[in-house]
Amino acid sequence: MATLPSAQSARVPRPSSVARVDLSSLEPSVVSRLLEKAHEARHLPPELAAEAAVRAGNGRLGVKELRLLLLRFKGSRLAEQAMASAWAVVRARPELATSAESRFFGPV
Repeated sequence: MATLPSAQSARVPRPSSVARVDLSSLEPSVVSRLLEKAHEARHLPPELAAEAAVRAGNGRLGVKELRLLLLRFKGSRLAEQAMASAWAVVRARPELATSAESRFFGPV
């Protein structure tokens, strides 16, 4: 999974965490798989939402994970913050919009 260089990341405030589980030490591939499972369930748990928001904001999510966050999730206010973080990254790096879009609709 390719991540964004920190110089090109968006500045996103850390969500006010009500998370009870610390996911910050998880490998990127594990976070990616958790986001896939959350997307399949159409529910983003608060702990994963908080971690995804932080990782999106500091450039530690790849295009695949950003795309998953750009999709609508049922969930908490933290899920909304995670989606907002993903949008902030895409707005800060417009070239990612094309990558995320091609993953939605296939090659352009």
